[in-house]
Amino acid sequence: MGKVMRPTLPALVALLVATATVAAGAPVPLPADADAGPATGTDTAGQQPSTAPIDTVQNSSDYLSLSGQTRSSAEFGNATLDVAGTVAMDNGRLRTSFNETATLQAFRSADNSTARTAIVERTANRIDNRTAALQDRQQRAVSAYNRGELSAEAFLQRLAVIDAEAQRFDTYIGTVLRTTSRTPGYSLPNSLRTRLESLRVEPIILQGPVRTNVRRSVSGEDDAFGVYIETTNDGIILARLAGNRYVREALLADEYQQPGPDQFKQGEQAPISTAYERAQTLYPWTFENAITTPSATGYGSTPIYQISVDHTQGQLVSYIDGTTTNVFRETQEKRLSRLPLTGNATNSTDALGVRARLSHESGPMNVSVVDETGEPVDARVTLNGQFVGQTGSDGALWAIQPHGPVTLNATTSAGERVTLQLDGN
Repeated sequence: MGKVMRPTLPALVALLVATATVAAGAPVPLPADADAGPATGTDTAGQQPSTAPIDTVQNSSDYLSLSGQTRSSAEFGNATLDVAGTVAMDNGRLRTSFNETATLQAFRSADNSTARTAIVERTANRIDNRTAALQDRQQRAVSAYNRGELSAEAFLQRLAVIDAEAQRFDTYIGTVLRTTSRTPGYSLPNSLRTRLESLRVEPIILQGPVRTNVRRSVSGEDDAFGVYIETTNDGIILARLAGNRYVREALLADEYQQPGPDQFKQGEQAPISTAYERAQTLYPWTFENAITTPSATGYGSTPIYQISVDHTQGQLVSYIDGTTTNVFRETQEKRLSRLPLTGNATNSTDALGVRARLSHESGPMNVSVVDETGEPVDARVTLNGQFVGQTGSDGALWAIQPHGPVTLNATTSAGERVTLQLDGN
């Protein structure tokens, strides 16, 4: 494979284009003083950042973890067709679509600009209340799941319903912004436009690539698949394997503390530039191995910044809260064929041998099973008693490594078994 050519890190920073935090989609260049090299460990806004919940991976993108927190769950669930979940998603979408249609009709038929502005203000209030309710629903679902009142499948279904409604609210906000900007003779007050932009944060962080896949499976649009679920009182990790891709999303509510003072505004340079430099510090390998120009986006008047980086192994999208200067939400997609597997564990019996090549907890692992002659064996693999797949004719299987000590069992159709104990990272 030919060498991938990419710009140096200073060049990437100099080329970075950030989305303006007031007007949606209005690109503005970073100030000239942002084209420094990699940031140091001290926040350039003059604040010492708190300990970031980012775990380091050798030769790969670092990741948001739930380190130091007590896990309530670390198990696998199935995303599968569910009639009740589909009905709930349809009801939520219809309700939001009805409100959107009613808003646009009222706005277009209003007699004057004052009346139109009042309609948009009422819409903003409604969206604010509804998205806050979605956030509360998610927290209640996490609490119920952690108490054992919801199965893994029921928990995934509730997240799928929330994802569907959040997506509709994000669309709703975007439609209102576009309509107001394209209406002849009308100008939306800047303060109200900024508020709508700020409201986009909640629905965006209630979505995710794994949740969207779960939603499609629950509604019957996609086939069923397995999902790794890890939760604490304030954190959620969802991960899955899709073909040759590893997909992971993580949310740590403790690090999401708005409203609050934006520490990135306390320096001389633009806060979005400071947030970008903070991301460089937290994800050094990712920025050093970027293959396109990273981007930074702000949301209205909030202290929330989205950093997106395409790198040699996949893509990182990270959300940093300026009140903590830390990552609170993250999505990662990586190609399995390019991931370094630095951990290695083996065991054997007289009949079978098993090997696990590891990345990190909640990350991909490759399991291979052979017979006493070293030939590949088709075996049924379980992790902590949960079935994760068959190794097949090539004797190999990709899976997600759960948090904590793991018991891996590989069993052939003839009943031969080999067990491998994996220590937690």
